Amino acid sequence: MNRFIATTVWSSLGLLAACGVNVPVTGIWTQADEMSPAVWNAEVKTRLEKFTVPSLTASQESYSKKFSVEGVHGRKFVYLMESDDDVKAATKSKPQGLTKLCPRYGLLTPISKALVWTSILDALSFSETKYSVQLTYPEKFKDSDGNPVVSTGLFQLSQESARAHGGSCQGASTEKLKDADFNVLCSYQILSNQILRTEVLFYEDREFYYWSTFSRGRNPGGFARFMGRLSQLMRDGDRWPQSCGLPDSF
Repeated sequence: MNRFIATTVWSSLGLLAACGVNVPVTGIWTQADEMSPAVWNAEVKTRLEKFTVPSLTASQESYSKKFSVEGVHGRKFVYLMESDDDVKAATKSKPQGLTKLCPRYGLLTPISKALVWTSILDALSFSETKYSVQLTYPEKFKDSDGNPVVSTGLFQLSQESARAHGGSCQGASTEKLKDADFNVLCSYQILSNQILRTEVLFYEDREFYYWSTFSRGRNPGGFARFMGRLSQLMRDGDRWPQSCGLPDSF
C-alpha cells in the first residue's frame, strides 16, 4: 500500500476510534513474504512449545475480543498511540525483550505495532485475572499508610501504586479499579511509564517493576500463562502480524 495512503488511513482510524466508531482494521497491510497459516502456526508452536496453550471459556473468548484493535479496549490503545505522549513514545521504542517476540518490530507499520501491543495486553490480563473485571486479591504487605494493599481488577492494580503513575491513573481507588475502562487506561499508563523508565519488557531482578508476570524468574507460573496465551494469539491471523517475523525460542 502507498505510504501516504497508509498514513492517512491510520490517522483516520485513530480519530474514528476516539469517537467510538468500530472500524475493521485488520488485514489492511500485508507482507509479500508471508507464510501460509499452516506453516506459520507450526513454526510458532515449535518455537514456543514450552508454554501450554490455554483452553478459554466462551465468556473468556468473548472478553478477549475487547483487546483486539477492533474491540473497545484495543480501539482506545490505537487512539492513545497517536494522541498520548507516553503511549506514543513507549510504542515507538524497542524495550529489551520485545524483539524476542517480534524481531522486526522497528520495521512495522503503526497498525502492526498496535496488534503487537494489544496482544501483549490481552495476554497480560489473561495471566493476571483471566479477564476478571471485579477480582480483588489482598496482598501480604501494606501501603505507606499501613493499610492492606488490595490488587484489583483486570490487571490487578493497587490504588497506591496506580496513583503514583499519574496520567490516566489519577484518582485511582479500589472501587474505580473495578471499572474495566479505568483499569485498562491506567494499565496502559503504567506499562508506558515502565517501558520509558527502564527500557525493559521482560526482567529478572527489578524488585519494583510492576507485574511479576513479565519475570520468568520471579513468577514462572504467571510468565508461562502469559506466553501460552500470547502464543495462541500469535497463531490467530487477525491478532498478530506475521510481519513481526517468527518469535525467538524461550
